Amino acid sequence: IRLENITFYGGVNYLNQQQESVGWTARMNPVTNNPYMLADSIYGLYSKDYVNLFGSFAYSFKEKLVFGIDVDYLVGDGARIKDPRSVNDLFSLEILPSVIYSFPEWKIGANLQLIKGREKIYYTTIENSTTYRFFRFFGLGKGAKTINGWSYTRNYYNSGIGGELQSEYKIGNLNLFSGIGYLSTEESSEDGSYNPRKDDAGNYKESVFNFYTILSAKNSLVHYGKIYANLSIGEGIEFIQEPYLENSITYYRTVAEVSKYSLFSLNPGIKYKLAKPYNNYSNTWELEVNAEFDMKKLEYLLEAEQSISNIISSLSFDRSFFFTKNQIVLGLNGSYLYNLNKELKQLRTYSALQDIAAWQYVVYPDYTILSSNTYSIAAHFRYGRYVNIIKDKTSLAYFDFVANYSEASNEVWSGNKTWEFYGIKLGITY
Repeated sequence: IRLENITFYGGVNYLNQQQESVGWTARMNPVTNNPYMLADSIYGLYSKDYVNLFGSFAYSFKEKLVFGIDVDYLVGDGARIKDPRSVNDLFSLEILPSVIYSFPEWKIGANLQLIKGREKIYYTTIENSTTYRFFRFFGLGKGAKTINGWSYTRNYYNSGIGGELQSEYKIGNLNLFSGIGYLSTEESSEDGSYNPRKDDAGNYKESVFNFYTILSAKNSLVHYGKIYANLSIGEGIEFIQEPYLENSITYYRTVAEVSKYSLFSLNPGIKYKLAKPYNNYSNTWELEVNAEFDMKKLEYLLEAEQSISNIISSLSFDRSFFFTKNQIVLGLNGSYLYNLNKELKQLRTYSALQDIAAWQYVVYPDYTILSSNTYSIAAHFRYGRYVNIIKDKTSLAYFDFVANYSEASNEVWSGNKTWEFYGIKLGITY
């Protein structure tokens, strides 16, 4: 929405996920670099709901200076529908204030990134006659001694600060846009609702550096090329604590902090897109090619190491059909992950039962999947209809359907592994 010098943009998203046979994690999003995880060994259906509110505001001052802010707020809850039931409650807030200054053929910009969030996990059971084992991982299968019980509570607190500098330069039909950024995050975890303790959990810190350059040209066709690189350096901090009494209540204080876990990840890549414009906002068709090198090294100090390097390539094509009151989009995407090298080893043979179980059921299976040669095929369909919800204002109401099939091979498996994904989305643009 544009009102003279003011521009608004915003929306609301709702997502419901039903994930079958989920085990060995109690987090809403288990795909995280944080090694300090809470889990159990029971598999079951995990039901998750997310609501995402987002919005942007920009004000143009004398056509040269633009101030803006972008806000993204996410809340979610989830639970596994089987004892022991891990119940999740989370929120995250991301705020990006920004500024842009324009010269005749050149623009410079900067933004600040602020992150705040929390996830609470509470294990509960309906059949209290049965006790369960709860695992608290430190990284690469190492962890604290398992505990038996009916319930357990853990909180994760996330915070981050970063920023990015951008530059845009135009020469005729050519447009060069570049950016460099940095983000520092910390996710701390602690156990217990009252008088929390950290000696069976830890804090994960990560620094992310990113760089990209985009060159685009527009005439009868749109040409878009991008070169980028992301570098992540992570560190896991563990705590030695001792109990003490105050007014007959037991509290815990930290007597030492130890850096035990490390991560190094590098992701350079290149992308090219060719498109046929339909108008200023839509394309009749798009063809995109992408190639990326993905390298990741993990180490748990004096205990275990893991390294994986992959090449990931993808090809996608979208075709749009525009009618008087309707729109149809058909899309097809294919990708292939090829493993270059891999290594996973214990520096000292694991002897504790909980470490052996975590290695057997979590670390090694994840390693084989991430280092397998995998191809994926996805199809996307959209049907949209232009409607007048508000008088004289045309909006697009749309229905999206996506299906994905993936198959992976690894020399340690007796046969290939396959998985499928289906999604439906309803939306409206104003």
